[in-house]
Amino acid sequence: MKFRSLAIFLIIGLLLVPAWLLLKFMQRVIQPRQSPARLFLYFMGCFLLVVVYTIFLVGLVTRLFPLPLTH
Repeated sequence: MKFRSLAIFLIIGLLLVPAWLLLKFMQRVIQPRQSPARLFLYFMGCFLLVVVYTIFLVGLVTRLFPLPLTH
């Protein structure tokens, strides 16, 4: 059980790096400080990234570590 928890934390930590790099890339491309419309676009992009990354992460963890079926 301890290995499972540690592996999940490791997966989350490793997947934070590409998310952070993607957010930095979005900042450089959208440049949200230039106008309120760009800021709104950046917020929508961040929201979409959080939703997609969360779905991906939960799906990955549940496929790698399925719960045992008990009846």
